[in-house]
Amino acid sequence: MLRLALLPIALPIAALLVASAVGQPLPRAGVLAPSMAAEIAFVLPDGMPAIVDGASGLVTPLAQGAMQASFPSWSPDGDRVAYTSLTSGRASVDVVALRPAHASAGSPSGRVLAAPAVSVYGSRSDAPIYVSWSPAGDRLAILAVDVDGLALYLADADGGGSTLFSRGNPFFWSWDGAGERLLVHRDVLGVAPLVGFTALAGFDVTYPFPDPGVFQTPALSAGERFVAYATRTMGDTRRVVMTEARAFAPEPGPDVIKRELPHAGQAAIAWHPHLDVLAIQRGEPNGFGSLALLYADSGDLVVLVEGGSLAYFWAPDGGSIAYLTLDWGGPGLGPERRVLSLVQERDLPRLALKVVDVFTGLSEEIAIFEPTRSFVEQFLPFFDQYARSHRVWSPASDALVFSVLGPDGVGTVTRFGLDGSVTPLSQGEMPSYNVR
Repeated sequence: MLRLALLPIALPIAALLVASAVGQPLPRAGVLAPSMAAEIAFVLPDGMPAIVDGASGLVTPLAQGAMQASFPSWSPDGDRVAYTSLTSGRASVDVVALRPAHASAGSPSGRVLAAPAVSVYGSRSDAPIYVSWSPAGDRLAILAVDVDGLALYLADADGGGSTLFSRGNPFFWSWDGAGERLLVHRDVLGVAPLVGFTALAGFDVTYPFPDPGVFQTPALSAGERFVAYATRTMGDTRRVVMTEARAFAPEPGPDVIKRELPHAGQAAIAWHPHLDVLAIQRGEPNGFGSLALLYADSGDLVVLVEGGSLAYFWAPDGGSIAYLTLDWGGPGLGPERRVLSLVQERDLPRLALKVVDVFTGLSEEIAIFEPTRSFVEQFLPFFDQYARSHRVWSPASDALVFSVLGPDGVGTVTRFGLDGSVTPLSQGEMPSYNVR
């Protein structure tokens, strides 16, 4: 069903932004591989990690034996998958490499395991809950639960060992493009939150960003010219801050560009895949948010969605943003009650999947579905971190993948095409596209 939103308009915020006339059109990236041939990593109902071939719909398990895997993540080169695993008495992060299958091998998908899984992290006490690859694919950042809260480990992707990097509660991060630094945000719930860059040799934020606020994952633009985070100052004044990264260098130089945008609730930020354009979800006290674009060089603010966004995801080509809203449904279930139900009572609401075209501002409803509990409780609250490591968009920006909860309580990995097609692929959950 097609629903039209207001066309994007540039909003004057004279005291905060340097604005020109209107938001510039955003060019799309080149055409990528069709989603029909793209692979999706996911977890089978029995807890086994697997991949499903987008062309055939057939499945290849990635491990053997009893385990509970979670949120498999593709390496940047698309030839390896990392996943957390719980087995009897042990928690680990394992990496499997894939190779093309020979036609005579009778493989159920286009690729098979190239070698047995390599364990890059293991513990009998500290369970890993999240993993992300470095851009070079040589390291993994692993978040684990220990007796003191959360611990961040760095591990060699080839199994060379892992080391404790830092602790924080909670802990969020983004890699720089070379995989040599992390832009971190830790202890947002504590008395001394910290945001800034640290090298990988040892945790050391030499130039902390001032006044860390109510947000989760800091963001570094594709060209690494700009950073974005949120601040909170006296009187609970909350702002999203976009500034040049050199502002935090020993000698930043003159005329550093800086933009600030007020927000309520919690802010979620993510840069355009290729340009210096920042998407901002400004949370309201009831848990929803508007969705806007802030242009770094001009200061233009373009509102795409006026409210109701729970989570959003840039398409790889940069031409669209997918976002999720609640499908209210049922008499007497207004916004306040449904948000309370979602966040506090762990109810499984129906979600509306929508896509807004950043050229025209037109918003189209793609589907309404009931998500799995793992999505609502683990992915959705931290979507801005997961979006950096687990891709819901196809490589060609023509489809999205989610797990849809069935009447039997089992999720089905389902591809939603922008052309209106809905394709169930396999029972399972926690899907992520290979976007190499």
